[in-house]
Amino acid sequence: MLSLLFLWLLVIVGGCEVESRLDARTYSGQTMGTTYNITVVAGPEQSLPEGLEESISSWLAEVNQSMSTYLPESELSQLKTAPVGEWIPVSPMLAEVIAEAQSISDLSGGAFDVSVGPLVELWGFGPVDTGDQVPSEEALSEVRKQVGYQYLQLRSDPPAIKKTRDISIDLSAIAKGFGADYVGRRLSAMGFENYLVEIGGDLLVSGRNAAGEPWRIGVEKPAFERKGVQQAIVVVDAGVATSGDYRNFFRQNGQIYSHIIDPRLGRPVQQDLASVTVIAESAARADGLATAFTVMGADEALSLAEEHDIPLYMIVRRGENFVSVQSEAFTGYLD
Repeated sequence: MLSLLFLWLLVIVGGCEVESRLDARTYSGQTMGTTYNITVVAGPEQSLPEGLEESISSWLAEVNQSMSTYLPESELSQLKTAPVGEWIPVSPMLAEVIAEAQSISDLSGGAFDVSVGPLVELWGFGPVDTGDQVPSEEALSEVRKQVGYQYLQLRSDPPAIKKTRDISIDLSAIAKGFGADYVGRRLSAMGFENYLVEIGGDLLVSGRNAAGEPWRIGVEKPAFERKGVQQAIVVVDAGVATSGDYRNFFRQNGQIYSHIIDPRLGRPVQQDLASVTVIAESAARADGLATAFTVMGADEALSLAEEHDIPLYMIVRRGENFVSVQSEAFTGYLD
């Protein structure tokens, strides 16, 4: 996921002299191999507890302990050695994320696939450096046998999963979004209605900022070096995520190979779509849909978004320039 620039910081600062401005505090740190920034706004009769920072850290640790691919003791890592054909009990948290992922996979016709990890590693975008080499057709054909969301079954009561083929699960394209949702749920349970949770560029916003205004967010320009705002949007009570192919790639014989892999083809996406921003009812769903739409390409993504009334904003390459394309459902969020 890419960064979303935070115009909401300007709104909070700009409202400092407003008498009705509510108390707000931002908590920042590291989680899931990235950063987080969480702003909580206290209501008129509320105060922000001193231990909230530690609580946020513990909530994020819970998610990481369940879904990390780097922690060998995480719940997800333990599933790598789970036998094929047997139901394996999982936590309700992990079952919920996998269910959301499978829903997005079905909706997108497999453009989103949590078993794509072996292909990501084969193309050199995993933890092992392959020297920016294009894999052979033989290697590609062999690894593709290890990929397929349809080989993963889910049972809700009691929560369990079953692999019908020896596949591995990588939730990196949806876990950060879920982490934002999880923190939001815990804040809501404490009685807070106004907050913004950002993890690695994935956002969940609730209510309004300290100045009583809707949260304003800037969609980043798809530039390799200098950051800037392409489009400002106004969001209330929703998840927001942006995906793009212009920050993690390699070149070989004049060809650019993106880190975003099409699981249906086993190859990096090759298209003119620079970035995708999705607004959804949860950050997890926005996270997964942004990846799926990026894989699908501009035309296919826009068609699916219009069919299902999904707020979608795309930045498309046109030669040396970029043009913006959005679904009808997205127009109401434009600032």
